[in-house]
Amino acid sequence: MADKTETILEAIQTAVEGIDGTGDYNLSLATVSRRLKHWATMRNNEFPAAFVLYSDEVFEPFAMTMGAGSKSQSVFTVLIRCYVHVSDGELETQITSMRQDVLRAVLDDETQGGIAIETRPSSISVMEGWQGNEFKVAVID
Repeated sequence: MADKTETILEAIQTAVEGIDGTGDYNLSLATVSRRLKHWATMRNNEFPAAFVLYSDEVFEPFAMTMGAGSKSQSVFTVLIRCYVHVSDGELETQITSMRQDVLRAVLDDETQGGIAIETRPSSISVMEGWQGNEFKVAVID
């Protein structure tokens, strides 16, 4: 059985794969992967793209409010690196749409299938043609 971190990463990837341009979603992703590719190596038909990446993990004591004892709580960062490719000057619109879609998909189930205590956005970085969406996920081991 996969550990909790891997299971949560899979749940987030599945959520991001659901960005299909229907319902409340603005874009339809052509690529969703756990393996990062550099944007310059991608073909036009691979955009827009999102890469779900494990970043770092911190362990800290977590006092149980019910019963005796304590457990370890881990908080790890999931980076979702997103790329859009536009040729008609719609870059800002595409980046805004991507940000909205990723937030909507990932935060639809903040427990990631009941495994996480919470999932919350921690930062969004935007550069020319790509953005990084960081989420903090808390898990009790």
